[in-house]
Amino acid sequence: MYRLYNPNSGEHFYTSSNGERDHLISRGWNYEGIGWYGTGTGR
Repeated sequence: MYRLYNPNSGEHFYTSSNGERDHLISRGWNYEGIGWYGTGTGR
């Protein structure tokens, strides 16, 4: 899971999507790296 931070609102956001991560970065969110690693099984 990728972790991002919005410096305007103080909100943190987590996503596993590369596209969503890249879109938020382009909108001013700060990329903070990997929040955690999951199992990838969906359970």
